[in-house]
Amino acid sequence: MKLISTFSPTSIERINFRKDIHGLRGLAVISVVFYHSNFEFLKGGWLGVDIFFLISGYLISNIIISELNSGKFSFRAFYKRRIRRIIPALLSTLSITTLFSYWLLTPKSLIEYSEAMISSIFFYSNYYFQNLDFYNTEPAKFNPLLHIWTLSVEEQFYLVFPLVLFLIYKYFKKGLFISVGSIFVVSILLNATTQEISKFYQIEFRVWEFLLGTILVFFNLKRKYNFLNYFGMATVVFSLIYYEDTLLNLNSIEPKIIALTGVFLIIITEGSTISSLLENKYLAFAGTISYSLYLLHQPFFALARVFAKKYNLTLDNSDYIFLITLLLLIANLNYKFVESYFLDSKNFSTLLLFSSVSIIFLVIFSVFSSDTDGYKGRYDSLPPSILFYSTNINLYPTDEDFEVFNKFECDDSFLEREPLIFIGDSQLNTLSVDILQNYKNLSCHYDVSFITNPKGRCLLSKQNDTGELHVCTDEFFEKFILDLNNQKANVVVIGRFDTWLDPKKGGMEVQCNDCDFNQILKKRFSAIAGNSKKVILIEPIPTYQENIVESYLYKRVSWGESITIEYKDWKEDMEQTTLFLNSLNSNAIQRIDTSALFCNTFEIGKCNASSKKELLYTDGNHLTLQGTKILSDAIYSLLLKNSSK
Repeated sequence: MKLISTFSPTSIERINFRKDIHGLRGLAVISVVFYHSNFEFLKGGWLGVDIFFLISGYLISNIIISELNSGKFSFRAFYKRRIRRIIPALLSTLSITTLFSYWLLTPKSLIEYSEAMISSIFFYSNYYFQNLDFYNTEPAKFNPLLHIWTLSVEEQFYLVFPLVLFLIYKYFKKGLFISVGSIFVVSILLNATTQEISKFYQIEFRVWEFLLGTILVFFNLKRKYNFLNYFGMATVVFSLIYYEDTLLNLNSIEPKIIALTGVFLIIITEGSTISSLLENKYLAFAGTISYSLYLLHQPFFALARVFAKKYNLTLDNSDYIFLITLLLLIANLNYKFVESYFLDSKNFSTLLLFSSVSIIFLVIFSVFSSDTDGYKGRYDSLPPSILFYSTNINLYPTDEDFEVFNKFECDDSFLEREPLIFIGDSQLNTLSVDILQNYKNLSCHYDVSFITNPKGRCLLSKQNDTGELHVCTDEFFEKFILDLNNQKANVVVIGRFDTWLDPKKGGMEVQCNDCDFNQILKKRFSAIAGNSKKVILIEPIPTYQENIVESYLYKRVSWGESITIEYKDWKEDMEQTTLFLNSLNSNAIQRIDTSALFCNTFEIGKCNASSKKELLYTDGNHLTLQGTKILSDAIYSLLLKNSSK
């Protein structure tokens, strides 16, 4: 192996167009496309993004350093190239997506889309999505712009890196490799010492991937080592097939290191056997349109799924094959008539005009989306409750709610208050609002507090699908149990235990490797019961496959028609959960049977998500305030009964 002039940058020359790297770019984008489609054979296709980051770091570093060596580097020229390359295709994608989103998305989804769109235009979408409450937003597969966070990370790198590289080159040229290597190591260490979801989105946790490409610029091989080439490709393929998108994998650095090691080995063995395979015409075509293809694939699939949901259709594999074919056609058109046009155009003012008009249109659309609650006027024939809950799937308590609750005037006989802790997932949010607003006299008997998602679910199940992973640790739980024991508190537990016990849900989201998530749940429930005065355990409320509010918005059901499921079907679905709850042998546990509250009440033999006059659910598993009142009354009655003993 030859290291360029003992890591000196002065011998680095501008590389010629490399077909194998072009093919790697094609492989990366194909992996991402299939990962976001309905096909499951590329479970690790999300690693295609990391491959993009390394390739970008390699190519940009080579351009900057070689131009610095020749004295031709210009910040103005560099950023003009980046603007030509990035902005037009992005804006055309956003403009087209916006038009279809107005037609297809519900008010809440359109508000979220508009916010994501603005964050995409100004390249802070990684921070926007980092702080988004994914538990109560549209699932990723229906989110048209979720993928743009990667572009924001890349643009943040492009904004800062040239200046850093320029300053190091100018004042510490001989130490350029060491400086880059040091930043690389710091980024790796940050990944190793941080467990929060921020490491998935923030540039400081991703910069090592770009800098691995920079380090690669300093390497060359005199001979072509086929075994390294084969090993590199085998490593990449293994990563794309093996690593599933669990929270543990997504937040871990190991899958990325393994995949990018393979890419590193492929690139340094230019001209070897695998390199020639990467140069085939299909990967070359995908590589050519890779940027447009990447931009368009997520909104294309997401809106196709929304369309299918709206019109009650089912997409199968043959549909996805058709969608991918159509996507390739549209991406190719976007590449030819937008991306290539502005890349080749010598008139920069045309680009500025196109960009200005597009941004003005998108910003105005976003402002009106916010002012009109997601263009609710599209559904003016529906009652106010549907429109309200179309943008408020889950309600959250305010500081004023807590203040008014805690200032409720009580008789002197109730000065001794017992601790009462509500613990749960997102189903606790609206319940806490109802308790604080409508059951203020509970403050006379109890010192009330709430532990909601993600902390609530983590404490109960060691499971997490939203971040804040430290709250799932055994250490955090043990400290909570110690505090609980010292307080001798009463506890109310609410959550979707049925999904927590599901291997495809709870089994995938438990924050440990090769552990029995059912036993973890049982041990934690038992520990809470054993260290509490009383535990009121609310059994899972009946769950619906459809989004209740959307059913009315999409006119699958007319207002005045109730939405129900069969009572016997729900009891069958709950069999395993009921067996689990029955196994919790503790005198401290009192259970509330929610099927007795929501089933056989409005219609015999049915569980109701809505009646002819009332909306009880917002989506398939969250209650409205009207629905929550049914549950709150049951909890309130049991609490008062306990307090009188």
